[in-house]
Amino acid sequence: MRPFYCLSWKIVRVLSKAILGFRAVGPEKVPSSGPIILASNHRSYFDPPLIGISVDREVHFMAKSELFSFRPFGRLIASLNAHPVRRGQKDSAAVDEMVELLKRGEAVVIFPEGTRQRGRGGVGRAKSGVARLALSTGAPIMTVYIRGSREKWKALFRLKPVRVYFGRVIEPETYGKYSRDSKGFRALAGHVVGEIGRLIEEVDGRAPESRKT
Repeated sequence: MRPFYCLSWKIVRVLSKAILGFRAVGPEKVPSSGPIILASNHRSYFDPPLIGISVDREVHFMAKSELFSFRPFGRLIASLNAHPVRRGQKDSAAVDEMVELLKRGEAVVIFPEGTRQRGRGGVGRAKSGVARLALSTGAPIMTVYIRGSREKWKALFRLKPVRVYFGRVIEPETYGKYSRDSKGFRALAGHVVGEIGRLIEEVDGRAPESRKT
């Protein structure tokens, strides 16, 4: 890790443990090097840093471009590997940037649902971005489940702790059955969201609410 990233990682990790009751489960599954896509459910603004402090390597993630409009804050999050993306439209430049990072062997966090889900914890409809990254680079996809982050945002001192669970890896060897077109992208993205839902069910002992993919 770069010095500033490492310092920020340590500070945020200590604060998250103290305030949020944070703990990561299974972070050792994440390879220490090489390309990996960490695909997670998305409930809170806390989610990207929570995944970041869970693993012992730098991760990159996309953040809505509006967060970069206040220049000092934009510079801060950019130094922590946030990359701007224009929401509500196809931002090919942002996707291309993530592709290049994966080709360089970096770890990339992506939320297949595309935005935060405000319901009762279900898995949202899959966007094609995660599939485009995977099929363009051959990087494996690891499923991630963040539990309790939205609740802590609303009430920081509730007893329910925040947990980040790392699940199965979808190996590149399985990508051959997906076509490199919109139909194939939707199919793989739907599979990824389904695997996240499966992880949620294994952890919580219940099937999550979901939307049609």
